[in-house]
Amino acid sequence: LRAGSASKLHKYKRETAKIGTKRSWKHFLAVVKYSHVPYGCGVWPAFYTLGVGQPWPMGGEMDILEYVNDQGSMTSFHIGKQCKLDPAAVNKYGYMP
Repeated sequence: LRAGSASKLHKYKRETAKIGTKRSWKHFLAVVKYSHVPYGCGVWPAFYTLGVGQPWPMGGEMDILEYVNDQGSMTSFHIGKQCKLDPAAVNKYGYMP
């Protein structure tokens, strides 16, 4: 996978790159080696998965790598209102960098 084509509007920017499939999996393993991940104000590189069978966020989303502007990498889950988590269990091990 290569970076998207050069932007027609912005001299030093790229269009998005996306891999999609109609197939779904019950289990998932990704091994990824990044040689460069853009960062800085105004960029939002991400590697994520989406659930199937329901619109976002009800089907779920797992962000494996996500940089927002100039913040560090984050891993997160996005879900619909149907999921109720126990805050004590979620925070049992504290902040995970």
